[in-house]
Amino acid sequence: MKKYLLFILLCLASNLFAISPKGLYLSPKFMFSHDANNAYIKDNGKQGYFNYLGFSLALGYGITTENTVSPVRLEFEYSIGKAVGMKKNFLTHTLLGTIYYDINFFFTNEEVNNQTKEDILKNQYPLFSIYLGFSIGTKVNTQLKMKKL
Repeated sequence: MKKYLLFILLCLASNLFAISPKGLYLSPKFMFSHDANNAYIKDNGKQGYFNYLGFSLALGYGITTENTVSPVRLEFEYSIGKAVGMKKNFLTHTLLGTIYYDINFFFTNEEVNNQTKEDILKNQYPLFSIYLGFSIGTKVNTQLKMKKL
């Protein structure tokens, strides 16, 4: 029973935080990447490339202001990835910090108070938005023992 409740909480966590107009959110992400720059030699002698599957969890905060919908968000992300189709173990853990600036074309001429801000964040905010971002991060550790070309 505890496993099911934890699973439901994790699935709905981003929706629960999105209900609050305060700006805190939790964002699960699934990742796939193909690394064509680093090739390795397979057991059969052919050239192979790394494909990664991963999962990340980001905790973000949209900075709130008194009279406007703030375009600035801060986000901290932890991700774990695994190379696909390799016999040897390859895991990577990364940490990433990001500052986003959302470019909102929709709310520039709207006077915002607490009620309209809540309405904008809950009902009128666009599903997708254009944003600029700056990220800095690092790999926590990697484990890889394959011959490079």
